[in-house]
Amino acid sequence: MNKKILISTVCIIILIVVGVVVFFFTREQPVSTEENEQSDNEMKQSSTMYDENANLEDLKQEYKMTGSDELYEIQTEEDGRKVLYIKPDINYKVAFAGIIKGTIPDFTEIDSIYETNYPTENGIWVEQNSREQIRELFNKFLSSEYEIVDGYLKIKNENTPSENDKKLKEIINGDKQFILSISGVSYLVDTVSGNILDNPFEEFDKYQIYEYVECENNKIIFITENNKKALTDEEIFESVLNLILN
Repeated sequence: MNKKILISTVCIIILIVVGVVVFFFTREQPVSTEENEQSDNEMKQSSTMYDENANLEDLKQEYKMTGSDELYEIQTEEDGRKVLYIKPDINYKVAFAGIIKGTIPDFTEIDSIYETNYPTENGIWVEQNSREQIRELFNKFLSSEYEIVDGYLKIKNENTPSENDKKLKEIINGDKQFILSISGVSYLVDTVSGNILDNPFEEFDKYQIYEYVECENNKIIFITENNKKALTDEEIFESVLNLILN
């Protein structure tokens, strides 16, 4: 009986040793850094997005984008990859036209809306339906007294101005332009399809305070309507003010 047990034990040990040896010899070997770099280089050589001679049409096919050519511009990332973006001035005009129209604008009317309604002065301009609420917010949380004249936020009385009042005065009299609209919906051009879409950001996230679009020194800021009262007026004001001042 003892001899049988010994033989069985030896067989089990042999099987375990064989199994371990087979496992170590058959398991997937780690890929070296050199092999990773070689794989990356091969991928880059075969990919249109890394081709320095790739044109707009090549990249549209690579990224499966179907918008009109005039919507796009080519930008090069740090790793050399070429990417297509909607031109900032087009997205900016679309956002402004959406504010004025109050819904998704059509490409055929954007230029007309923009040329007819766009504010010509720098500073802070407020969309008509948002003016009273914006004026109340600025007067509630800042030291100076503010008013809105012809759509522009102005200082009515400087009552021992705070640091934020002083910074805001520089913005009001500076070379940048900010457009404010209290609306939980923003407007943009979809990169893939080239269609104009609305973005109901407040519906997606009740804690999101704003969306903004920028072009050069100009920003259009869509501010949450806070319909679900998830945020305080102070939270909204401070967040928007920081965006303007910084």
